[in-house]
Amino acid sequence: MRGITGTSQCFYDRSQFDDRSVMITKLFDESSFMITKLFEDRSVMITKLFDERSFMITKLFDDRSVIITKLVDDRSVMITKLVDDRPVMITKLLNDRSVMIP
Repeated sequence: MRGITGTSQCFYDRSQFDDRSVMITKLFDESSFMITKLFEDRSVMITKLFDERSFMITKLFDDRSVIITKLVDDRSVMITKLVDDRPVMITKLLNDRSVMIP
């Protein structure tokens, strides 16, 4: 199924094979796209914003989530992992050449 709203285009692709589905949404006005994959109650969402030069990857697996955010302009990488209600955040600043792990 393909839908076009204004100058934005939305592509939706869903395949019924072993409960696997893939949804790809691309917004041309905001210069971003989102890919969502559902596989046996596991979901992966990748969001990329071209204007802000950043992307976010979110993975949900058995109530565990991983969020990776990369900011190219600030040259920093932030990784947040939530496992069993225990958060872990890794922040790397390439300019300062430092790594912080709370």
